[in-house]
Amino acid sequence: AACKQVHRSLIQGFDYAMVWGTSVKHTPQRVGLAHVLQDEDVIQVVKKAKDKSNAADPYNQKQGPVNQSRQQIKKAKKPLKS
Repeated sequence: AACKQVHRSLIQGFDYAMVWGTSVKHTPQRVGLAHVLQDEDVIQVVKKAKDKSNAADPYNQKQGPVNQSRQQIKKAKKPLKS
C-alpha cells in the first residue's frame, strides 16, 4: 500500500521492502506488498534487478575498440616525440 502512495510505477518493479518500526516483529524485516505500515515506520523499497546480459552499460565511458584497455587507448592518442 505504501508503494502506491509514493508512486504507481514502483509496483511494477517491486521485489520486496525492508521496514524499520513498530509494524514488524524484527527490525529490519523484509516484507511484501500486502504489509500494512504503521505511523513512523521507515521503508526501503527494493526493485527487481534487470537482466543486463544484452543491455549496454550507460555509465561506461570507454570509447574505442572493446579489446583495448584505457591505457592502450590513451597511449595510442599521444603523438610521438622526435
